[in-house]
Amino acid sequence: MNLVIFGFGFTAQGFVRHNGDHFERILATVRTEEKAANLTKNGVRVGVFNTDFADPEIEIALGNADAVLVSISPDEGGDRKST
Repeated sequence: MNLVIFGFGFTAQGFVRHNGDHFERILATVRTEEKAANLTKNGVRVGVFNTDFADPEIEIALGNADAVLVSISPDEGGDRKST
């Protein structure tokens, strides 16, 4: 099975630690290149996804995903509805 994770923070990383062996491929997103470089490990592909950029591999991974986990934290402005 293939998993895509939007928001590879504390909770999503814990999920992968406990359940990652159930997935053949995992792609997770973070907001910055720095975080991506620090988190790429243990077979998890980490891509950047933010308001200015989306790693092209995310779309490909979504097309092949069996499951999607959404664990995106609020940005500096908090949870808000865009108008």
